[in-house]
Amino acid sequence: MDDPSQQEVMGSAHLSGAQMDHSVNKSHLAVGQNSQHMGNVQPGGTQAMQMVGNELDPIVQGVPGSAVGTSSGPQSAAKRKEIYRYEAPFILYATSWSQHPDPSKKFRLASASFIEEYNNKVSIVQLDEEAGEFIHRGTFDHPYPATKVMWIPDQKGVYPDMVATSGDYLRLWRVGGENGARIEILLNNNRSSEYCAPLTSFDWNDVDVSLIGTSSIDTTCTIWQIEKGVYPDMVATSGDYLRLWRVGGENGARIEILLNNNRSSEYCAPLTSFDWNDVDVSLIGTSSIDTTCTIWQIETGQAIGTTCRATEGSVKTQLIAHDKEVFDIAFSRLGNGREVFASVGADGSVRMFDLRHLEHSTIIFEEPNRVPLLRLACNKQDHNYIATFAQDSNEVIILDVRIPCTPVAKLNNHRATVNGMAWAPHSSCHICTADVRIPCTPVAKLNNHRATVNGMAWAPHSSCHICTAGDDNQALIWDIHSMPRPVDDPILAYQAGGEVNQVHWAAAFPDWISICYNQWLEILRV
Repeated sequence: MDDPSQQEVMGSAHLSGAQMDHSVNKSHLAVGQNSQHMGNVQPGGTQAMQMVGNELDPIVQGVPGSAVGTSSGPQSAAKRKEIYRYEAPFILYATSWSQHPDPSKKFRLASASFIEEYNNKVSIVQLDEEAGEFIHRGTFDHPYPATKVMWIPDQKGVYPDMVATSGDYLRLWRVGGENGARIEILLNNNRSSEYCAPLTSFDWNDVDVSLIGTSSIDTTCTIWQIEKGVYPDMVATSGDYLRLWRVGGENGARIEILLNNNRSSEYCAPLTSFDWNDVDVSLIGTSSIDTTCTIWQIETGQAIGTTCRATEGSVKTQLIAHDKEVFDIAFSRLGNGREVFASVGADGSVRMFDLRHLEHSTIIFEEPNRVPLLRLACNKQDHNYIATFAQDSNEVIILDVRIPCTPVAKLNNHRATVNGMAWAPHSSCHICTADVRIPCTPVAKLNNHRATVNGMAWAPHSSCHICTAGDDNQALIWDIHSMPRPVDDPILAYQAGGEVNQVHWAAAFPDWISICYNQWLEILRV
């Protein structure tokens, strides 16, 4: 693996080679050609990401959550850190920010390994603001690589500390204990088997956290309702199953729940992703390679809704989710934030479902060449926008659900494959997304990536900002407020030391974004 300290990057960075190195001397961040402000995303005074002529200012250093200094240049004595790094002992793929309001649980992240064998790991790390470095809080075992990991979206601190994972099953883990978490619930959406088709992704409803939706390679999406009431501190992972871990204890977490959506077998098809509902945290949705999505209710450990192919059986709420594998699922804030979810899959479509009417679905967008769509992200500020990207694509597509089938924007500044995306949690205008108001028509296409896009994340505080990341080693932030006019360039860019696998925008700390590449987890101030 290449040492990031040896990489030539924008500005220059020196790494000491220590396992949890955080030393940064120069900015890796650059302003795009259309340097429009991001509202609360872009700090005032001396900006953390600033282009001066053709040269980059050094970073104004500081600790997360602190205001950026107002000095007029790079020679200010009050240097503040803008980048923190953690080196894991394994390749990283899935990551997630904790949203817990407890000050002692600030700046926690869960990260999952990508090891091409059965035995994998999920680690919990936390930034020590005084020391300015990441502290390892625990590592627990996970069967197969987790396709997604997600903390319970509990910003009020009324539920247990939990993490969910997807893979072979949907698992909920109670955080704590010797290993960092323990299994709390295992959900299998295959009612005829103890095994279920792999889950490609999931989403946890942030309005009702008792709801989780999963997507699967078996063409289905499943909505689960988990236990209602007071929840522990938990984190979720997906892979062979959906697992929820209870945070704490000697290893950082222990398994709390293992969810298998295959009712006819002890095994389920691999889960590609999942989402934890942030309105009702008892709900988790998973996606699977078996073409299904499953929504779990943690309270009962039962699937309360499953989308699947039309087959014989006694399931009351079945519908065609996708014709091929389902790669991602996400709850939408449309309506009451509890009932609506969307999914993408290998058939190249974005589809929306309502738990109250699972006999119908709405196709929001279809990729013209039917290229598989790998990920989607629903905007939490402007609920009409969805972002997605296709396999081996350097472009992120923003959709408006009010205008189906027509992208409202295309973000294409990545020079390699996009791997992830994240909306800014505090802005409705920052992210890489799709707008579902115009069904079947993208409202924008973002195509600055020069290689495959791997991820995207809407800004949690803005409906017009989105971050995308890809195989071109770049993380790009876009301002799409000018849609439907073309969005030609990102407003901010970061050059990483390797192909970026995922990007996440912290809902609790909207000034911060996390990325992972190779063995490195980085958080970046925006």
